[in-house]
Amino acid sequence: MAISSRQNTPRYFGPPINSIENSLLESMASYGSMILKYSFNDLTIDGDLVIERTELEERKYLCGTFSKTEFEKLRDELRRASEGIWRHEKDWVLDDEKKHYVCRLPLLGEYIPEEKKVVLYLKNIEDACKNDNVPYYCGVLYTFIHEMFHATHHKAAKANYDPVREIEEAMTEFSTLVFLNEMSSKSSEWEETFKWAKKTIEEKQWYLGSLPAYGFGYYLYDFFSKKEDFCSWIRTYHQKVGDIDKKNSYVKRYQQMLYPVYPHGNEELCMELLHSILFTI
Repeated sequence: MAISSRQNTPRYFGPPINSIENSLLESMASYGSMILKYSFNDLTIDGDLVIERTELEERKYLCGTFSKTEFEKLRDELRRASEGIWRHEKDWVLDDEKKHYVCRLPLLGEYIPEEKKVVLYLKNIEDACKNDNVPYYCGVLYTFIHEMFHATHHKAAKANYDPVREIEEAMTEFSTLVFLNEMSSKSSEWEETFKWAKKTIEEKQWYLGSLPAYGFGYYLYDFFSKKEDFCSWIRTYHQKVGDIDKKNSYVKRYQQMLYPVYPHGNEELCMELLHSILFTI
């Protein structure tokens, strides 16, 4: 595995930062063998996965861009769904020409398929943890695991990794929560990370734009938390990620339900569509 790092990164308390990747990969390899019938260690056998830690803080995530009319309509819909107060309205600002509302949030990490690289933006992670009053390691663990699941999907899809974003992010957050739950009994640090990740992912149901798809991952986890067939969903997506047809009518309907607002009260229909995509078509 190639690892690059920079000096003067935020102080890290928890599993040692210089060995966190190896310890996590060992845990994920065991989990992968059990759940996915796939070894996460396969990602590093040929040394092709790069993990980069950087204090870069300018990196932003574009949640969406809407005209004033579109934004006001969606804002009112979210206000009704949240009984009058939409907590994330302040994140949206008018652009320089005052024609569109735009939201850009700090990016905690990303997986870059073209470079087979997982990047952790440590300054943004540190700031997010400070804002939520949780230890820094919670953000590092959660972000690393989330991006590693993207990497495993790429590995499974091989040359065909062009995922449907609304499915990819929901299944990635779902898988991340399942993994963190498995690890939460091992230490108080893992337990705290799991609790924070649940809260963070569920909150994405109340964002506007591209984040509701992430929030659906929490719904999937919550739905399956008392069931025993969650493995089949995760495993099937892992096997089919490179073969899902973006032009399929079920896929398009599923995408429409998760963008630009979360389908509060209509999650079961999303579940039915996703089930059809994974197990029928």
